[in-house]
Amino acid sequence: MAKKAIKKQPSQTNNVCETKPRRSIPVAEVEQMLAQAHKEHTREPTLYDRRVNSLNEIKYLTAQCDSLQERLNDTILQLNSERNQLKTINAELAQELRMDQVA
Repeated sequence: MAKKAIKKQPSQTNNVCETKPRRSIPVAEVEQMLAQAHKEHTREPTLYDRRVNSLNEIKYLTAQCDSLQERLNDTILQLNSERNQLKTINAELAQELRMDQVA
């Protein structure tokens, strides 16, 4: 039997792996990248952000309505009090006029 010649493949360990040195990013550039990302994020609110904003607006408007309703009720009470006071004054004036006519 004839032996087959085994062809040797070059060993990968003999190859020198060339690596590029990592680039160091200056702090100012990182801060600029973060600021840009933050600006882009705040420019486009998410559905959750819109939902939270809507809920906050509803809460604010409800509080405003409650406050206005309370002021309206107080104003109505004050108006009724003034009307009652006017009725009393008118009744007193009418009585004085009658007394002046009798005298």
